[in-house]
Amino acid sequence: MAQHAATEANVIHHQREHCPALARTNLIDTIPQAKHLIPGLPNYKLDTLLAHYGIPQPPNRHRAPDDVDVTAKLFLHLITAADRDPRLDSLAALFKTAGRTAKANQPVQAGLFD
Repeated sequence: MAQHAATEANVIHHQREHCPALARTNLIDTIPQAKHLIPGLPNYKLDTLLAHYGIPQPPNRHRAPDDVDVTAKLFLHLITAADRDPRLDSLAALFKTAGRTAKANQPVQAGLFD
């Protein structure tokens, strides 16, 4: 799970040689999850979502440990909301709405440009 998972996925993908198992890990992106669950917000930036749920901004916002902590807190709120949404009745439905397939899990068409 990550806020704007595309960024995290790219970082992980570029380290796939060193972390092959991690590079195959699919992610849930809190942005499309929030768009699905809370339509109509002015934007879906982390600060906006924190304010929506009343999650206090940490003193070291924009530093990895604090951002990870508040993103996890945000995800708990989102997963609670998802549990009340009949359209998200399974992990598969959640992944269809907010999932990001790891690049290492995407099919490669060999010989395409050979």
